[in-house]
Amino acid sequence: MKNKSIFVFVISIFIGFNSQSQSKYTVASKLDTTINSKCDETSPVLTRDGKKMYFTRSFCSVNSGGVLSGQDIYVSKLGADGKWQTAQKCMGAYSNKYENAPVAISPDSKKLYITNYFNTTTNKANFGLTTMDIDVDGNLSNPKEVIIKDFLLKKNTFIGYHLSKNGDKLFISRFAKDSTDLEDIFVSQLMKDGTWATPLSLGNDINTKGFETSPYLADDDSTLYFSSNGRSDSFGDGDIYMSKRLDNSWTRWTTPVNMGSNINTKGFDGYFTPVSNEEFYFVSGENNDTNGDIYTTKKIREGNTLFVNISNSKTKQPLDLATVTCYELNTKKVIANSILSNGVAKMSISTEPKKYYIVSHAPSYVTMEENFIVPNMMVNKDTSISLAMSPIEVGQKIQLKHIFFERGKANLLEESFLELGLLTEVLTENPTMEILVSGHTDSRGMPKANQKLSESRVKSVVEYLQSKGIDQTRLKYKGFGSSQPVATNATDEGRAKNRRVEFTILK
Repeated sequence: MKNKSIFVFVISIFIGFNSQSQSKYTVASKLDTTINSKCDETSPVLTRDGKKMYFTRSFCSVNSGGVLSGQDIYVSKLGADGKWQTAQKCMGAYSNKYENAPVAISPDSKKLYITNYFNTTTNKANFGLTTMDIDVDGNLSNPKEVIIKDFLLKKNTFIGYHLSKNGDKLFISRFAKDSTDLEDIFVSQLMKDGTWATPLSLGNDINTKGFETSPYLADDDSTLYFSSNGRSDSFGDGDIYMSKRLDNSWTRWTTPVNMGSNINTKGFDGYFTPVSNEEFYFVSGENNDTNGDIYTTKKIREGNTLFVNISNSKTKQPLDLATVTCYELNTKKVIANSILSNGVAKMSISTEPKKYYIVSHAPSYVTMEENFIVPNMMVNKDTSISLAMSPIEVGQKIQLKHIFFERGKANLLEESFLELGLLTEVLTENPTMEILVSGHTDSRGMPKANQKLSESRVKSVVEYLQSKGIDQTRLKYKGFGSSQPVATNATDEGRAKNRRVEFTILK
């Protein structure tokens, strides 16, 4: 016979949920003592590959300037276990008594941008910005001053920087003659000669009469994170905000959004630094009288991407043609549709606590049915599952995984009707198809009783199909009891696999 298609049955999904669903970010967690200490840790800067982190320690007895003066730069490497190793002081020209802080990294991660410029001839630090080469151990050398046009600063005032992903935009937090009462954020464009253009204020959408510091432009070249104490919804002495650029002027932004109480505290919070699309580092003092530490938080997902990988069960190669539809189990409402591309169907699934099922359609194929649970899709990575679809052939055997009966009886439970409905559709769309429905039990009980029960159950399946208009001449059934196990009967898991209903294509 020539079959049109057979449609795959059900994948039920339970989407996990927790009490943080209304928040944008998880409760902050302090990095351990490999990074944080009793000193003041600020200004985390990660290399582009995420394998090194530079930061500053202040008020530290082992710093070159002692406890009450100077800052030193430290570096930590990410270990093979995914954990940060104990931070080490960066050695080289910038191990001195002055205020040294990493502020940005070049796109190739070979140069670190550092506050001030240390003149090795005079052994004094000049107010400004420096780049330094990074060696394989993370140490710094070869300082070169960064030239910014019309860069007017007041001595001994706070200043911060950030370099965009492409290395062509420099963000500066500074107190200057053209700023408001405290620090404002400016942007400077890289010139063809390697110098930087006159800094431009980001405007009143961002800057206030309070301070705006620690800017960070996300890799989308649009989303800006920064710290401010000049807004009415602030929790304390500097909160982290997010705003998006509205055009190419760099002066029009969306109203800054406070990042919320899971991140912001009564103390200073700033230096919001993405580690990935979902994880972020930032600095918090918790209270005004405490030193800063580096924390981590994760973005709480508003939705989860489900990837369904579909392959040919015989060749193991990805399928070229298939469609996948996701439904809400209780209402049968369509949630999402996806067409296979390079063997993968992609769709968005809500994080609400609902059960779902998906149906995969592929010409001349049948698929195996699977169940799985995603315990918490809000902070987990995207979910990927794999389905092996078997070509429709005479002799092909397909297991029906969602057929349920009353205990010890042949009465079908309501949970079986969805899958039986899909089987009805298959038989309707392939009007010459004939099948054998076979029933199997585990080894518990008497063999004759098991054989009788298995046959009664598959008879119930056939009678259901007949009630939906499938001609009885196309349907055969047989009970095999416990005579054809597919797993051990010595365990609960094995016995569950042996209790099954299958159908075989006869024609």
